[in-house]
Amino acid sequence: MKIFGKPVILTTEQLDRADRRFDLFLPDRQGYAITQTILVQQTEKKYRILDGFEILTAGLPADRQFPAIVFPPDAAGLDILQKLVFIKQSRRPLLPVEISRIFRFAAGQNRSDTEIVEALCPAFGFRKDPKIIKQYRDLAFIGEPVTQYLITKKAPLKTWQLVAKQYRNAQPDLEMLIALRPTLSLFEELIIHVYETSRREHRSPEKLFTQLRWQEILQAENQAPPERLQEIRAAVFRRRYPALSAQREKVRECLDNISLPANAALYYDDTFEKQELRLVWTLTTENDLLNIQRFYSAETIEKLRQLLDTI
Repeated sequence: MKIFGKPVILTTEQLDRADRRFDLFLPDRQGYAITQTILVQQTEKKYRILDGFEILTAGLPADRQFPAIVFPPDAAGLDILQKLVFIKQSRRPLLPVEISRIFRFAAGQNRSDTEIVEALCPAFGFRKDPKIIKQYRDLAFIGEPVTQYLITKKAPLKTWQLVAKQYRNAQPDLEMLIALRPTLSLFEELIIHVYETSRREHRSPEKLFTQLRWQEILQAENQAPPERLQEIRAAVFRRRYPALSAQREKVRECLDNISLPANAALYYDDTFEKQELRLVWTLTTENDLLNIQRFYSAETIEKLRQLLDTI
C-alpha cells in the first residue's frame, strides 16, 4: 500500500515527545534500532510520532539523526490509522487490546461506525460488520497487569471479552489471582464459573468475590501459591455446583471409611454420570495376592455397596 510522504532525515529534537495520541501498539522490538525508520506526521512546529515510539526511551542525544517517513499535516486520522494497521499487520498479528485501542481512537475522530468499518476492517482482515466494533471496544478498559497476563498467555478473544464485560469493576480481584501465576485454563475456568454463578444469583462478581473470601484465600501467606489456587478453585466450584459438590463430599466420606491396600486403586466417575466403581490391583509379590484376600471382608463389601449407592 502506498504511504503518504517521503523519507527524510530528522533529529530527535524535532520530535514532539508529549504527543502520544498514536501510541496504540505494543513495541515490535526491544528498544530502538539505529537503522529503524519511524513514521511521523508533520505539524506546525515539530513532528508527531506515529510509529516507532521506542526512540523516545533510547537515550539519544538531541542532534542524533535518524530516517523517518513523513505524513503531511492534513492527513486524516482515520487514513493514518488504516496505513498503520497495514504496516503493523505485515510484521505480526495485532493483539485484541491493540485493535480495541484503534477502534476507540477512530471513534474519537468524529467518524461513523460505517466509515470506521469501511476503512479499518479490510486492514484487520475482518468482514465489514459494525458489530465487530462492539466486540472489541471495551477491551482497552482492562487494567495493565491483567492485559499483560492475557498477552503473555496468548488468551483468545472470548477471554478478553469476558474479562472486559463482566470484570471491569473487579480488576484488583483479578490482579490478586494472576499474581499467583495460574495457567490460562485455570484462569478461564475461575472467571467463567464466577460469571455463571453471579448470573444465577443475580449479584455482581465483586460481591461474589467477597462471599467466596477471595482476597483472604489468595493472600494467605501461610500457604504456597499452588495451595491457594487449589483452595480458591474448590471454593468457586462449590459455589457454582452446590449439589455436585455435596455429592462429592459424601463420596469422600465413604472413601475415608475404606482402607485400600497400597497395591490397590479405586476409581469412579466424579461427574456421577455412571454408577460404576473400578478397583485396580497391582500384583508383584505373594503379599499382594494376600492383600486381595484380606481386603474383601464382609465389612468392606458392605462399605463398597454404600459407596456404589452414593455415586
